[in-house]
Amino acid sequence: KYLRIRPGTDYAVILALIHQILKEELYDRDFIEKYIIGLSELEEFIKPYTPKWAEKESEVPESEIINLARELGEAKPKVIIYPYWFGARYVDSFYFARAVWILNFLLGNLEQKGGLILAKSPKEVGANPLKSLLDPIPAPQDKRIEAELGKGFLYDGAGHILHLFKAIKTEEPYPIKALIVYRYDPFAGIPLEDIKAIIKNLDLLIHIPVDYGTTGWFADVILPESTFLERDDIIGLQRGAKPAFIVRKKAIDPVYDTKPRWWIFTELCKRLGLGKYVPYETIEDIWNYQLEGTGIRIEDFDEKGFVPLCKEPLLYPRDQLKFKTPSGKIEIVSSKMQEREVPIFYSYKPPERPKIEEGEFRLIFGRIAVHTHSRTQNNPLLNEIKPENELWINSEIAGRLNIKDGDLIEVSSGDYIGKIKAKVTPYIHPEAVFIVRGYQNDIPWLSRVYGKGLNEGRLLKGVLDKFAFGSHTGALFEVFVKVKKV
Repeated sequence: KYLRIRPGTDYAVILALIHQILKEELYDRDFIEKYIIGLSELEEFIKPYTPKWAEKESEVPESEIINLARELGEAKPKVIIYPYWFGARYVDSFYFARAVWILNFLLGNLEQKGGLILAKSPKEVGANPLKSLLDPIPAPQDKRIEAELGKGFLYDGAGHILHLFKAIKTEEPYPIKALIVYRYDPFAGIPLEDIKAIIKNLDLLIHIPVDYGTTGWFADVILPESTFLERDDIIGLQRGAKPAFIVRKKAIDPVYDTKPRWWIFTELCKRLGLGKYVPYETIEDIWNYQLEGTGIRIEDFDEKGFVPLCKEPLLYPRDQLKFKTPSGKIEIVSSKMQEREVPIFYSYKPPERPKIEEGEFRLIFGRIAVHTHSRTQNNPLLNEIKPENELWINSEIAGRLNIKDGDLIEVSSGDYIGKIKAKVTPYIHPEAVFIVRGYQNDIPWLSRVYGKGLNEGRLLKGVLDKFAFGSHTGALFEVFVKVKKV
C-alpha cells in the first residue's frame, strides 16, 4: 500500500509509529531487555507524537498509522523498515534515519530471517581477509576537513563532498588547491555559480571518468577510464550473511584510448616518485598480492567471478549479538553522540510550506530504473528509452496555473531559469514538483541530452550551505522553485 506523505514530514510518521508501538507494547520485549539502552528516555520523548498529531502534519490518516504499527507488531521480527535513500534529504534527515533504525530494533528484527542481517567479515566466517593495497602506504598526517570543524555533528572519519566544496570556496579550515575526482561527477548536481566559485580557487582539477559530464567539462586534465567490459579490476569483498571475494575481468580490449583504474593510479604514483608503494606491473601482480594468505587462487574465480567464503549463511543466535558501542549494546542514548555534543533526540519542526498559489513548490528529485545516477542519460540505447526528463506537477495545481501535460514551462531558483516539459499527474503532492535527476542538458558534448529537459542540480541554490542537523548530510530537498507556463 502506498501512503502519500506531505514532503518534509517523513519524520513525523516514523515518530508516530514508534509512539504506537510503545503505547500498545507491540515491541520485542526480550530483545529490548537484552540489547537496548535508553528505552525510558525514548518513551518520554515520544509522548506528544501521536498518530492523530502526525495526521495533521503528514496528511497520512491516523487510522493508517495505527494499522501499520499493528501490522508491524504482528509480523515481527520478520519486518524491515527501510529509510529510503532520498528520505535523507531534509534538515531532520539524520534524526529521521535514526528513528527508522530505532523502530527496526524495537521490533527485534536483527539477525532474523526476514529481518535485517548484519554484514559479515571474512574473519567472522573463519576465512582470512584480502591483503589491503593501502597497507604499505603511510597514513596522511594532516587532519581531514571534518575533523577541523569542531563538534555538533557526528563524524566517523568519513568525508562528505559538500564539506569539501565549502572548504574550497572559503579556504577554511585550510586552502585546497588541487582536486582529483574519480568515479563521480559532482559538478553534475550543483549550481553553476558554485562550480565557478570552486574552480576559481583550484589550481588543478583532474577527472577520471568512464563517461564524460560536467566535471570533465570544467577539468584541466581528463584521464579516461575503460568501461567495465574493457577492464580488469582489483579483487573486492562482498559482505553479507555469506561474504565472498569478487573480481571483474574484462570481456574485450578497450575500443578507444582508455585505461583501467588500477593502471591509472599505479602509473600516477610511479611518475610522482612513489613507485615503491605500488610495485605492480600487471593486474595479476595485484591479484596475487591481495590473495596472499587466503588460500584462494585467481583461477578459483574463473567459474563464477566470485568465491564464497563459507558454505552456509551466518546468522548470529539471539543470545550472541555484539555491537561496536562502548556498552556493547544498541544505544538509543548514545555516548558517542554525547561526546560529539549532538542531541540524543530532535524535536519535530514543521517544514516550511511553499506558496503554491504563487507557483512556488518544493523541489524533489530522484532516479528511475533506466538510468544510473547522472551517468547514462547520453548512452545511445538508454537515451532511446528515456531521452529527456519532465517536471511532474500535481494535476489540480496544474489546472489552476493553466498548465497542461506536455506544455513547456519555466522553472527558476534564484537567478537560474530553465525550461522543461510538464508531466501532469495526480500522483504527486500539491506542494511538490519532481524531476528525474541526471540530465546534464547544458553540457555540449553530451549531444543526445544537450538542450533537452532540465538539470535539477542547477536549481539547488544555496544547497552547499545546508546540512541536516546533527550530521553532515546535505539537505537537498530544502529548496523551493518557481514554476510558470511559458
